[in-house]
Amino acid sequence: MKWLGIDVELEPSLVSEAITSASLHSCNPKVDDEIGLLESKLGYVFSTKGLLHEAITHASERGYSYERLEFLGDCVLDLLITCISIRATKILIQAS
Repeated sequence: MKWLGIDVELEPSLVSEAITSASLHSCNPKVDDEIGLLESKLGYVFSTKGLLHEAITHASERGYSYERLEFLGDCVLDLLITCISIRATKILIQAS
């Protein structure tokens, strides 16, 4: 699979496990109602409510918050920038 021009191999079982794990974060009925309201305003239904709940939960709350996803996103961006930099360096070396 190519992701942003980079060959990526994903183990399907790991992806499924991550989605299932994220879905297990328990949401209370009040949060479920708030998520439903947000989805109706956005006109989009999220498939993994646990990740949505985590993404919009402030770090001051107990339990999961957006900080874990923020860290993951930063790591993905670091990886992409590194891969692109290495690829660009190889191209420049070959051109000279």
